[in-house]
Amino acid sequence: MKSSFLITTVLFCWAATAWSDSPTIRLKIGPHRDLKIESKAGTAQLRTTGDNPHFWTRFVPQIDDPDATPILEFEYFATEPIRNVQIHCPVGVDRRTRIFHGTIPLSETWRWHAIDVRGNATDVFSDGKQRFLFQFGVQPNHSFQIRSIRLRPANASEQQDAVLRQQREQAKQVDADAYEQYLSTRYRAALERLTVEKDDLKLAARFDKSSKIEADQIVVMHLPPHVPSHQAIRDDAIIPAKVSVEGERIEVVIPRWDSDQHDRSVSRFRLYVRDNGFHPLGPAWYPTDWQPGLQRPLPKLVAKDRKGLGVPRVTDPQHEIFELGLSHATVNIVINALISEKPRPGWRSWTFEGETLFLNSNAIDQYAQHLALLRSKQIVPSMILLVTNHRNESGEPTWPLVHPDATTPGLYSMPDLATPRGAFVYRAIITHLADRFSSEQPDGPRTSNWIMHNEIDQAGTWTTMGPQPFGRYMETFIRSARLVHHVARRFDPHARVFMSLTHHWTRVSEGESTYCVRDMIDRMAEASRVEGDFDWGVAYHPYPRSLREPKTWNDADVTWDFDTPYITPRNIEVLPAYLDQPRLRFQGTRPRGIMLSEQGCNARSLSPEDQALQAAGIVYTFHRIRQLPAIESFQYHAYRDHPDVEGGLRLGLITETGARKRSWEVYQALNTPQEEKAVEFVWPIMGEAARSEALNIREVARP
Repeated sequence: MKSSFLITTVLFCWAATAWSDSPTIRLKIGPHRDLKIESKAGTAQLRTTGDNPHFWTRFVPQIDDPDATPILEFEYFATEPIRNVQIHCPVGVDRRTRIFHGTIPLSETWRWHAIDVRGNATDVFSDGKQRFLFQFGVQPNHSFQIRSIRLRPANASEQQDAVLRQQREQAKQVDADAYEQYLSTRYRAALERLTVEKDDLKLAARFDKSSKIEADQIVVMHLPPHVPSHQAIRDDAIIPAKVSVEGERIEVVIPRWDSDQHDRSVSRFRLYVRDNGFHPLGPAWYPTDWQPGLQRPLPKLVAKDRKGLGVPRVTDPQHEIFELGLSHATVNIVINALISEKPRPGWRSWTFEGETLFLNSNAIDQYAQHLALLRSKQIVPSMILLVTNHRNESGEPTWPLVHPDATTPGLYSMPDLATPRGAFVYRAIITHLADRFSSEQPDGPRTSNWIMHNEIDQAGTWTTMGPQPFGRYMETFIRSARLVHHVARRFDPHARVFMSLTHHWTRVSEGESTYCVRDMIDRMAEASRVEGDFDWGVAYHPYPRSLREPKTWNDADVTWDFDTPYITPRNIEVLPAYLDQPRLRFQGTRPRGIMLSEQGCNARSLSPEDQALQAAGIVYTFHRIRQLPAIESFQYHAYRDHPDVEGGLRLGLITETGARKRSWEVYQALNTPQEEKAVEFVWPIMGEAARSEALNIREVARP
């Protein structure tokens, strides 16, 4: 601690000396787009006019010591918050730094606003050829004023904040490294099974022959959902358990319920040898089996084919989506909008493990009606679990369960598994939904597939936890997936969880908090092997290489091997081939479940030619996946066009006004006697080579 304090003090004093006499550099507004700018007496009145409002500054003068002016500052006047602000700075030709700054609060008087850009942009202003880009994620007709844009030295408080921020980032990396070491350690004991029974949890393990361990030396530590496995050693975590050792075999009987009637079947347990301290005998272990008859006698949900759709929440049995002949559906469910720790108008109280919480019963009832309707139509639903990252004008989350490290402009958050309270509320709402949606009635609401969040490899946008090292992000995600799996398995013996992933494979996309998809799958498999396997699968999003280009048969940057940068419809066979490796199979024998839970082809316009191209892309894709038995479902995105919120994309089967597109007729005909005639027009469009690709799966090169 003393050395850390000394380093911090030295850095602080050096920084104060280095920046105290540095000059202020004034900047001016330059080129802009989707903005109307009127300048008067040094003040710029801005009004947004499009979906991508931004402006460049003029070139930043050459800076001999870029670190001397790390604060980008300006005055502003805004009667509404300025949301999703990003600051960019080009670096060379192919790379751009980007700062996700979030929301600038409203101010009905002139106020200074400062952004610390050190480590992001200031190191590139040595040539006088760089400039900042201000991007505002607000809707058209939003007005605000800016003046006095400048780069200046940091003040004492900002210098200290920078040091503390660096320390936090270092602590995150240390934590990530500890998790990596935990997973790679060879332990003396290996799990055989951990069985959930009505009143007990029964653990069976074996240890190596060289170990001489007595039963009274072994203690059992309980790890609740908010505690990472590699942070397990805590005296207060020791729980009563009956331990027996016979030869190389250890058997442990753990009470399933604690004194407060909390269910330990969603937790982990770690065995330690107590001998001059605590020494781990093995990693943390989760339940792997459930006693027969303990779960509800539910049949496995089996669909007649793979055709599916991302469906709106409907309760009308005559809704037109049912004309498509669907067998699968994905349903978005924003779980933190369904539960509260405080009373809300129209919500009902609910007691969970002795505590009173409040449920949005009207919304939950609508989901239940929707699932029951899908079941009556013999459609297998998959629920996409989302935690919205919506915030108020002060930047604070408006709903529970938002991870404390989550940042804007991330639309959704990783669930809060960093705090005991967050983990409790998360477990509560998942328990309620799993119970409600595991109906034994033939006409009741039922789902077995739980898709874990959205496109977790694009964490900065879709499942944010703020900037995190790969290991730390994955450790939290795996705990989230484990919690949902083990809660759902209390009720449904067929419950599974799925990782939501984009079409990136080995190539990591630009932006904050993006990760390699293949590495994420490998890490999931590794953690499962170490801590006890569970039934997880992959919910992939194999869009065409360019989301705007429907001719996915022309996709570049794809190969037919495990090192391909992307997996798109053109090389979709790589995905099941990769997951069929023995080290990735469930319990070493069964391939992981694979659903294609979101993908679609764009119509570049509503012209007949572009609608026909969209239909051709759909036919090409569907014919390719049809030849891969390991892919169990294909949920098309989307039912309706939303060009206003999807950057001009027209992926839907109907237009935003409800008119049916050519792709509607084609998708409706797939897997019916009408298919051959309905799709015959697409083959000349794509050409003979693409048609051959559509009808023939390639051999995937394996290492």
